[in-house]
Amino acid sequence: NSIHVQNALTYFQDMDGDGFGGTNTYVGCIAPVGFVTNATDCVDNNSNIYPSNFETCNNLDDNCNSLIDETFDSDGDGYTSCSGDCDDNSALSHPNAIELCNNIDDNCNTLVDEGFDTDGDGFTSCNGDCNDNNSAMNPTINETCNGLDDNCNGLADEGLSTPWYTDIDQDGYGAGVANYFCIQPMGMVSNNADCDDSNPLLNPAAVEILDSTDNDCDGFVDEGAVDVYYNLSEAQLQLFPNPAHDQVSILLGAHVGTVQIQVIDLQGRQIAQYQFTGQRMDVDVSGWACGVYQFVFKAPNAFGSLRLVKE
Repeated sequence: NSIHVQNALTYFQDMDGDGFGGTNTYVGCIAPVGFVTNATDCVDNNSNIYPSNFETCNNLDDNCNSLIDETFDSDGDGYTSCSGDCDDNSALSHPNAIELCNNIDDNCNTLVDEGFDTDGDGFTSCNGDCNDNNSAMNPTINETCNGLDDNCNGLADEGLSTPWYTDIDQDGYGAGVANYFCIQPMGMVSNNADCDDSNPLLNPAAVEILDSTDNDCDGFVDEGAVDVYYNLSEAQLQLFPNPAHDQVSILLGAHVGTVQIQVIDLQGRQIAQYQFTGQRMDVDVSGWACGVYQFVFKAPNAFGSLRLVKE
């Protein structure tokens, strides 16, 4: 009988049964159950990890090539969606990136532009906050009348302001180009009805007289005017004292007949009317608001106008 001599071999234990062995060995002629002839399994307690396996995105080296999730790092920044990359199409966004103010979660911590919202209103200068030192100014705020761009749309007080017109002669009627403000500025009124803003005697509240001028700003000259032969200033018409506090006297240097008087404020409103015959009439102004008033006088064949300052 012949004797066949066979050299002993080294076998490697395949603990997870995936056909690839680990580091535990057995030397013999025949492989015991659970042993294989290779030691290429990098994780021998997981049957889903072995050299011929397909790599999946799971933060593991599935195919034992010493690389983790290779081919799944689309942007080449060293991170995949399995290892915390929140945007694998941008190499600038990954867990080790520095957060920038750009409306993007650069460091993949689920927060956008953290550290850049100075006033704590949920908006930064990168996503529409036009004043990051004022929490009452951001794109969600309702616009208020304060001269500021509350809702950060590039406009201040839009939809809330009113057109105002310069009233140079202070007769209560303005002219020129509109200026928009929420609150009435000094020296401005809400109308532009004055046809001559350099003359306080010419405005829509004036009485038309025969002087070849459109006194009442209606586009017509001397319409319906009485034939006025002289101005009451020729009869030494005056208001005394002026300025006045409690009482003002209307004085005439001559008898001119019945005098009718209209008192108009700077808004063009008639606040009083009087009539007298003689050379003096005292008017109680103690209840009037401080300001400027126009006294319009009309007498037979005469006309006049004076201003009173009430203090």
